[in-house]
Amino acid sequence: MHEPRNFSKEFILQEWLSSDAYRILQAAHDIRHSCITHKDILIELYPSLEQMEYISRTMDFGGMILPNKRFVDKALQLIKKSIEKPCLCSLLFEPFNQNGHHMQNFGFQLLSEDYDTDFMVHECVIRCPACRQKYKIEEYNTCWHMTSTVTTPIND
Repeated sequence: MHEPRNFSKEFILQEWLSSDAYRILQAAHDIRHSCITHKDILIELYPSLEQMEYISRTMDFGGMILPNKRFVDKALQLIKKSIEKPCLCSLLFEPFNQNGHHMQNFGFQLLSEDYDTDFMVHECVIRCPACRQKYKIEEYNTCWHMTSTVTTPIND
């Protein structure tokens, strides 16, 4: 599992307020990877959300095929939703290059997986460690070595 560098409210704010694109991206990754296990810190960051949004609005985070700003936007969304939602796991899924092994970095448990070589489909079932919600992830290999991902909640 991905462990954030020094996940605390003070550290994240220090990184974000630096106005350094690389440091903000790293802080955004820390937020994304810790939103399930450290939701309390996201709630503590909520009063600073407007300032964090202002700083990131004018910055260029790069990215070749897909913009890196999507990670920053996702981190800000997680902070915003931390007040409203009991668990943030449903907000972590993205439509590209995501599979059960990747989701283990967020603390999810990989329950099962299957790979169909004929149709180039990788399927797995994962479970959120906080709310115990299960998700089925279907990953389709497409051209350009990109994968397309469909994530579906499983209701037991």
